[in-house]
Amino acid sequence: MYSSGMEIDLSIQQVAELTGLSIDTLRYYERIGLIEPVQRAASGHRRYKQADLEWIGLLINLRATGMPISQMIDFAKLHHQGPLTAIERLHLLEQHQHALAQQMQKLQQHGTQLQQKIARKKAVLAQQGITAHTPDQSEAKQEETDPENINEEQRSRFMQRNEQRVALVTGASSGIGEATALALAAQGIRVAVAARRTERLESLVARIQQAGGEALALSLDVTDEQQVQTMVRHLQERWGRLDILVNSAGLMLLGPIAGADTEDWRRMISTNVLGLLYATHAALPLMQAQGGGHIVNISSLAGRIARAGSGVYNATKWGVGALSEALRQECVHDHIRVTVIEPGIVETDLASHITNSAARENALRRKQNITPLQSNDIANAIVYAVMQPLHVNVNEILLVPSEQGG
Repeated sequence: MYSSGMEIDLSIQQVAELTGLSIDTLRYYERIGLIEPVQRAASGHRRYKQADLEWIGLLINLRATGMPISQMIDFAKLHHQGPLTAIERLHLLEQHQHALAQQMQKLQQHGTQLQQKIARKKAVLAQQGITAHTPDQSEAKQEETDPENINEEQRSRFMQRNEQRVALVTGASSGIGEATALALAAQGIRVAVAARRTERLESLVARIQQAGGEALALSLDVTDEQQVQTMVRHLQERWGRLDILVNSAGLMLLGPIAGADTEDWRRMISTNVLGLLYATHAALPLMQAQGGGHIVNISSLAGRIARAGSGVYNATKWGVGALSEALRQECVHDHIRVTVIEPGIVETDLASHITNSAARENALRRKQNITPLQSNDIANAIVYAVMQPLHVNVNEILLVPSEQGG
C-alpha cells in the first residue's frame, strides 16, 4: 500500500484490534483492493504505516454512511495513486453526500407515489362502504423513532424494514429456484438469478421487472469455482451488497450403488455439495464486511431418511444439513443467519434428469400416487425464514406432502 508517514510493524491481529474490524474483513478489503496487498516484515507481521490506519478509519466511516463497496473501491483507486490530502478527503465526502441527496430525492418521489396509490385505494374502498384502518398518532410516532433510542428488538425491525436487500438465487432457471426468485422479488427484494440456462433466466428477469421488481441474470455453472467467484464480484459491483443467498442448484440422480455410473456420483457431489460450498465461500466475506446476511440451503427429506437406490443422493443432502449447522455456529458472531430447507416430493423436473431408467420410473410413479408439493410452497417457506426479525434464526424447515409416507 502506498502511503507516507511513520512505519509501524503490526500484525493483522493488532490492526484488527486498533480498527475494530475483524481479520476476515481486513483480508477481504485487501482482496478487493480497498487496502492494497502489504509486504511482510522480517518478523512475519504485515507492515502498516500510520497513514494506512488512518485510511482504514476513513473506510469505516464511509461504510457507516451507507456507501456501496463498489464506490469505495473507486475512491481507493484514487488513494493508492498517492495519499489523499485533507481537501481531497473533504471533496470525497461531499461527492458521497451529493449521491445520498440524490438517493433521498428518489425515495421521496417514491413515497409520494405510494401516498397517491394509497389514497386511490382508500377511495375505492370508501365507494364500497369499507373504512380503511389508519394508524393513530402514537403508532406513527413510534414508526418515526430514532433507531438510537429504541431497544434491540425494535432496532432489528427498523433495520430490516429500511435496508434495500439483495438476494442471489442459484439454480433459478426452474423449479424451486425460479419460484423463490419470484417470491423474494414480490417482497421488494432485488434478486440476482443464476443458472446455466440463460434464456430461461432472461425470461424470469423480464417477469420480475414487469411486476415492478429489480432483477439481474447471471450465467453460472456452480461446479466451476472461478465462475462462482466472478458472479459474486459482478453482483457486488452492480448492487454493492448481498443480504440473502439461496443455494437452490441441485441434482437428483438416483440408482443402486452396484452397477452405477460413477459419473452421476461426481455430478451430484460437485453440484449438491461443492457448488453450495463455492457459492457460500464466495458470499461470506461480503456478508461479513457489511455486517450480516442470510444463507438458505435447499436440502431434502432425503437428508433425513435414507432409501435403497438413493444412497449417494442421501449422502449429499445429509452433507448439506451438516454443513448448514456447522456454518450457522461459525457465523453467530457475524450476524449471518443460516437456514436449511428440507422438502419432500415436489412437482419439479428434477426426476426427469435421472439417468437410471428404473429409478426414474419409480420416482415419477411415487409423485403420481400423491399430491406433491409445488415449488411455491417451498418458496413461501424461504420467504418466511428470511423475513423473520434479525434476532430470530429459523434453523431448518421440513415440509412434505400430506400424503407422503416416507
